[in-house]
Amino acid sequence: APCLDVTDALAVVANPPYISLLDLPLHARSTARHLELVSSPGPLPARSNLWAAFLIGVLKRLKNGGALTIVLPAAWDYADYADKLRMEIPKLFRDWICLRCEEPLFPGVVEGSIVLVGRGYKEKHTHASRISCMRLDDLVLQLAALGKQKRSSFSKSRRTCVAGSERTLADLVNLRLGGVTGDADYF
Repeated sequence: APCLDVTDALAVVANPPYISLLDLPLHARSTARHLELVSSPGPLPARSNLWAAFLIGVLKRLKNGGALTIVLPAAWDYADYADKLRMEIPKLFRDWICLRCEEPLFPGVVEGSIVLVGRGYKEKHTHASRISCMRLDDLVLQLAALGKQKRSSFSKSRRTCVAGSERTLADLVNLRLGGVTGDADYF
């Protein structure tokens, strides 16, 4: 199961592992299944994916007022085991944006991906939106635009993005690495 060596994180940016809980050793599977959302208690279904447990675990470490950006598989949109997560987690943030990219973000992946952005953890929920992007370039542009917006300027409508000028990651964020698991050589 995911192990975060952080308490009271102000912001979390994550790309959790995507693996069926059924493929984990019994102890890890049991630990992951018993992570619960406070607002919606109960274990994750046995056929869940580790990304769902990871997401719940991150929320347990996030500081009030904190922010979350997490890359998830398209299963966020349709998996039965994610129903409670889709219903409850957006309400835990002041501002919630779900970005869906139709183009796969990673080699060998067939489906597109989801990027969830939550701001103002445990603050009064005031906004939720969904942005659909056809290409990865469009997704990056939308994320950059979100980084420049003030919370009062968020639109509640659905938007579809269009490609524009290119930017580097350094133009958009100040990145500090808190820990690495998995393929550490990638970093």
